Amino acid sequence: MAFESYESFANNIELPIHGKTYKLPEVSAKLGVRINLILEQGREAVEIEERNRAAAEAAKKAGKEAPTPEPVPDIAEADASISTKELLGEELYNQMVEDGIPSRAIGMASQVIYHDFIFGRDAAEAYWNSDGDPKEVAKTLPALNLFSTSGEEESTTKKPASTSGTKSKTKSSQNTTAAKKPSTTPKSSKTGGSSKARSKQS
Repeated sequence: MAFESYESFANNIELPIHGKTYKLPEVSAKLGVRINLILEQGREAVEIEERNRAAAEAAKKAGKEAPTPEPVPDIAEADASISTKELLGEELYNQMVEDGIPSRAIGMASQVIYHDFIFGRDAAEAYWNSDGDPKEVAKTLPALNLFSTSGEEESTTKKPASTSGTKSKTKSSQNTTAAKKPSTTPKSSKTGGSSKARSKQS
């Protein structure tokens, strides 16, 4: 039995926008490595902040002076940004612009790719179908995910990768994704990474 071509089962996402269907690309190997590196740096920063907080609280309870905080690595904005065009690819991005697709819809499409890569297909669908509502995305993730600040089953509703620092109904489709402070690792159908990221207009 011969191997089938990869394209025959890749299952790329197809988004209907303004009466036209756009086939979204998968994250390239090069971009995937970069995204995962950003997430890892963010996880490290969060872990250090949590250790500093715990040490300060322990010192306070013991009636002692808080220890000197462990330095948190500074992640340059330029190093922690993934643009809309990078996620969509120049060809698809330019085609959407030429077709007159609204900037917000283009940004959301790029975030569908990002969510699919980081959190899995269900999260990507929930992001798109809910207009970027982080609570709907959270429902697709296991208890131990970026919305949780501990190992408890209950999770909070901090915004996921694409919408942190923005309103889900008005700014969830901005043109740059910058991973900042991920926490625990959610289950993903692809990379298994996690992030708390910020989108901004470029």
